[in-house]
Amino acid sequence: MHRSRSRQLFTLIIFSFFVLFLSTAHSQQQTATPQEGKAALEALKAETLSFFEPVAAKIISVEGETVRIDRGSAGGLKTGMRLQAFKEGGAFIHPVTKEPLGNVELPLGEVEVTEASS
Repeated sequence: MHRSRSRQLFTLIIFSFFVLFLSTAHSQQQTATPQEGKAALEALKAETLSFFEPVAAKIISVEGETVRIDRGSAGGLKTGMRLQAFKEGGAFIHPVTKEPLGNVELPLGEVEVTEASS
């Protein structure tokens, strides 16, 4: 019975320290106003979505594993973006109307932007 009482007391002390730790940690956190939180979230959303905007460019040179294209940061490129490279194939014609719909795109590979000049 004495051992059970000691164990209960030990558990109570540990629990008290845990509650004290959580309450001091919570009181030290800075809280943002709803407007600040919304503004920060909107900025994060805009930055994230900017990496998914379509970018069209032409490859102007290939030297080893370095590919240069005719777009820079002003054209929407950001360091870290991954682009799919395609070769323009033959005309794609509508089977019924025989109207040209564009060109077939033949995939060449993936290009990662490591530097984007303005």
